[in-house]
Amino acid sequence: LETLRTRPGETGDFIATVLEYAHAHGISDVHLTPVESGFVLRVRQDGELRMHDAVIGDRKLQLQCVSRIKVLASLDPTRQHLPSDGAFRFSVGSE
Repeated sequence: LETLRTRPGETGDFIATVLEYAHAHGISDVHLTPVESGFVLRVRQDGELRMHDAVIGDRKLQLQCVSRIKVLASLDPTRQHLPSDGAFRFSVGSE
């Protein structure tokens, strides 16, 4: 996955891009870790956790993405700074 560069307000597009990449490459788990410059993307592919390039964004995008993903995973988006374990399914195209 190439480094993703985003602009403020692109939360939905950013999440969709990551999920579409995961689907196209047979990735079972996606881990986004917020860091100062954006996110570190780790994916589980063929049972192995792999690190990808940092995903570039701003602090506002980080907060929006974390909240959106928590809502998708039926987690409480107001719980911050605590590890969360959630999951959700999504479909691509006509699947």
